[in-house]
Amino acid sequence: MPSGRSDCLYYIIQKGQVFISRMHAEGAELATSLLKEKGIFGAVTLFCGPKAHTASAKAKTDITVYRLPQKSLKGSF
Repeated sequence: MPSGRSDCLYYIIQKGQVFISRMHAEGAELATSLLKEKGIFGAVTLFCGPKAHTASAKAKTDITVYRLPQKSLKGSF
């Protein structure tokens, strides 16, 4: 998933591994974390609202994720 606008979604990893990375100022990609089963990414939209993201997610292995729209939690917090 490239950086940029999202559809206000967040993801929960059911199976597999996902690298979270950022682009370094010189243009190199820097992996900042490796998420495994039950890891969550895209959750910044839950707290900050829709905006341009500064990180990307890339599957390291085959993955299965739950894809949840932000509106599914509206009123839960």
